[in-house]
Amino acid sequence: MNIDMKYLATLFALTVLFSCDSKDPEGFRVEGQLTGADSGWVYLKKLDLKNNETIVVDSTQISRETFTFEGPLNAPYMHTLQYGKERLPVFLHRGTLKIDGEVGSFAEASRLGGKEDSLFQYMGIDAIFAQGTGLQIVSDHPDNAFAAFTAFYYFQIYTPEMKTIDSLMEEFSPEVKASEYYTALEGLAEELRNVQLGLPAPAFKLPTFEFEGDSLGVEDFQGQFLLIDFWASWCGPCRAQNPLWVEQYKNAEVLNVEFLGVSLDTDAAAWAKGIESDGLTWPQVSDLLGWKCPVAKTYGIHAIPQNILVDPDGIIVAKDILPEELGNTITEHSKVAQ
Repeated sequence: MNIDMKYLATLFALTVLFSCDSKDPEGFRVEGQLTGADSGWVYLKKLDLKNNETIVVDSTQISRETFTFEGPLNAPYMHTLQYGKERLPVFLHRGTLKIDGEVGSFAEASRLGGKEDSLFQYMGIDAIFAQGTGLQIVSDHPDNAFAAFTAFYYFQIYTPEMKTIDSLMEEFSPEVKASEYYTALEGLAEELRNVQLGLPAPAFKLPTFEFEGDSLGVEDFQGQFLLIDFWASWCGPCRAQNPLWVEQYKNAEVLNVEFLGVSLDTDAAAWAKGIESDGLTWPQVSDLLGWKCPVAKTYGIHAIPQNILVDPDGIIVAKDILPEELGNTITEHSKVAQ
């Protein structure tokens, strides 16, 4: 294992710094220096895990290039500081976080205070979504709420086997298990547990795009493979991938596969325009509830595009396959069934 000695030394110094304080702070405090900002407001925001919406936690007016926030905090939590259009993500903890930045480069401001934000700074937000790296963060840092945060988002994109998820979650410390991210992770794990490879695809019915009053679901496609494609007209990566699926759909009859688009749109007109613009000729369904769609929750979908491949017997045989992998994936599972 590669170990960054400079990073370990930094963590050790911070541990000593905060362990020397005999007080156990009940909340957080942010002390900010923003050079070049003589006036204006700084907003403290966070993403509510229950409804996936950004909320304003607090706001404060800058005075002589400085700003301060303080308040209660039950457990470490990712927040964003916003000044104008500039944003700085910080992993708040109980205690003091000091920030030193400049107008025009607020996102690169230096921070000092606490093991959670130090780990976040060292790893960076992109590491969470890098295949393999995110999993390593979870494995290596079971005493950090940042690891539970990473697991919650990483597992939404790359779904390990349940035994791996259960093992990693078991290793988290009691303090991490008391965090909101661990609670959210427990809910996600239960969703994913019901859509593992080899299990029957959960039944559902959703209104169709083509015929008002009609509905379609997984049970309507018995006897053939079914690719359930979760997408939305507002999703850039989804729209970029659609032409590739259009090309693959030309071989649908030969492969004995049907596609079913499940849209997480909320605007019917935008949904219809997306279908027409991208030339999607396969069945499309949506309840236009966006992320509140019960089917998305049932299938553990928290990020798109994602897809599920169901075999002719209604069993989940693959997840998140690329368009160019469709033919080989179906051929392999057709051989297994013979």
